[in-house]
Amino acid sequence: MSEKPGSFVEGQEAEEPVDAEVTQEPSGAKSREIDGGGDASSSSSGPASETVEVDPPVRGGGLTDSDIDLNADTVTQRGAGTYDTHSTDLTEDAVAGWQEDDLVADQYRIHRLIGQGGMGKVYLAQDEALDRPVALKRIPQEILFDDDARDDLRLEANRLLDLAHDNIVRIHTYTDRKKKPGGPETWPFFAMEYLEGQTLKQLLRQRKREGRRFDADELLVIARQVGDGLAHAHARNVVHRDLKPANLMLAKQAEGVLQPSDTIKITDFGISRVVADSTLRQTGKRSGTIPYMSPEQFRGELSTPSSDIYSLACTLYELSAGSPPFYTGDIGYQIMNIEPAPLEGLPRTISETILRGLSKDAEDRFESAEEFVAAIEGRKIPRPGRKRSGTLGLVSKMFA
Repeated sequence: MSEKPGSFVEGQEAEEPVDAEVTQEPSGAKSREIDGGGDASSSSSGPASETVEVDPPVRGGGLTDSDIDLNADTVTQRGAGTYDTHSTDLTEDAVAGWQEDDLVADQYRIHRLIGQGGMGKVYLAQDEALDRPVALKRIPQEILFDDDARDDLRLEANRLLDLAHDNIVRIHTYTDRKKKPGGPETWPFFAMEYLEGQTLKQLLRQRKREGRRFDADELLVIARQVGDGLAHAHARNVVHRDLKPANLMLAKQAEGVLQPSDTIKITDFGISRVVADSTLRQTGKRSGTIPYMSPEQFRGELSTPSSDIYSLACTLYELSAGSPPFYTGDIGYQIMNIEPAPLEGLPRTISETILRGLSKDAEDRFESAEEFVAAIEGRKIPRPGRKRSGTLGLVSKMFA
């Protein structure tokens, strides 16, 4: 039997907020060809576990809110100094990141850093060949020094190019050029569609400052769109592995209450899996954001579509309650053994669907993202049971 939850105090372990001006690397270098060259090599200089969202600067020069950042991992357990750096020579500038006005891969003019975290750094750039804004995501440094991970990422990139869906961030291309004799090596990166909106994590922070959360209608908007995106990916044997509010973005800035016309997109498909596998190979430790991990992920088992459904339910729980079901203390123990507290202020259909999505046993959740969406909308779906083990076993083999 799972235990019932104890009480938690919101705001524990609050960390220093970071705004765009504080986080962005110094600029000032004029146009230059990127990346690398030279004799210096680098390894991770500290635990690469902190995930930082770069929020827009607050008027008046103040910092953003200081509430607990649940994307700053207690979570991603990566050790320092564990990466093999002998095979890649990098200058200090290359390791530090791109700067304003840098020209990357002869095509992308860097404007500014817009975000960074465990999945890499993200820059706003101008595609000078196609005259459009794009987002460039530099892969994390640990993957740069892991040849197996880079090979995996190339394969994953080909799969991601097929994920053409309104609720998944579109990948334009992936660049991973090996160093040519006498020339620089381009730091591997994805070129993706640029979204003007904020993440749901940022929007939740704003709501919390205003003393409110997401209402039932907004949760339905989010569940439908994210569920549709997940269903599209799962049908192509792609699992996200690290779904959370910080990986869900609005295509445009939201004005007031979320409407069905507001488009929500899932980011970081594929990258999460490669980072997790690389981390496990190099450190023997798991990678992921613990508050959103399913029990099977926390045990180190294979991630399946049911794992993404758990993370979606966890995300909706946080958007309603203000925090995930488990976010302080021994989070792993609670994920494995404690039942989430009931959600208040929501229609019974929505709250029960979210709680079923958070079931400890994958077979007690929903068989698919489509089924989860049907349930949260109040449409008839099967009750949880043990008659689907053959189906789940087949799914596990598909995603192995």
